[in-house]
Amino acid sequence: MSSKLLFQFKASQLTGPRQFQNDSFYVGKRWLVVADGAGSHASARDVADRVVDHYGDLAQTAPARSIGDALASAPKDLGTTLSHVGLEDASTVVAALLDDADQLWLSSVGDSRLLVVREGQIIATNALHNAKADFLLAHNNTLPPFGADAVLTRYIAAGEGYPADTFSLQAQADDVVLLLSDGVEGAVDLDHIRSTVEANGLDAEAINRDIMATASKNGLVDNATCVVARITRG
Repeated sequence: MSSKLLFQFKASQLTGPRQFQNDSFYVGKRWLVVADGAGSHASARDVADRVVDHYGDLAQTAPARSIGDALASAPKDLGTTLSHVGLEDASTVVAALLDDADQLWLSSVGDSRLLVVREGQIIATNALHNAKADFLLAHNNTLPPFGADAVLTRYIAAGEGYPADTFSLQAQADDVVLLLSDGVEGAVDLDHIRSTVEANGLDAEAINRDIMATASKNGLVDNATCVVARITRG
């Protein structure tokens, strides 16, 4: 019997121009998550931490047959929890999970980026939930209004239950999975990310280092979190 697929990962953060680091993340052999607390106050980090904890618990407890359902219901469940504890800030989330059948589950709410690169090509990514993305979808080849990228159209918050975009694909060894908070996503274009993965020979640490250096060079306007994971046979 072949061994299971696992993540071999590297994660890093930059605070950028913000006073606080409001991004939170978790990395493990079968589970990755990045949550971006929406707000300029330190309390936004509390929300992001709770989001990360919730998805981590989900990864440990959800039966394989219901992982998709658990990911889909997570934003609503978190909205209820945040109401109960009185946290009023919001968060976005991107998450990746390998189940026992080596199926790769991907889920997102908000404007952080998920990518899967296989053999030098981006084979999966998520839609961004912000006004800029919605505008570009409706008005092809037209510049969106200034600041539209900062207006979230879906997020996790007390009393809210915006739907998560959740899908899965059969994972393969040497797939590279990337989770980028919007601070990175907004500073590094997708083609550069793809070419960086290809140029660095599937080395998660080198890919991470290159992406974060490029984001910093291009100018950060927000916290930046980058998780890069190569899928390997454990």
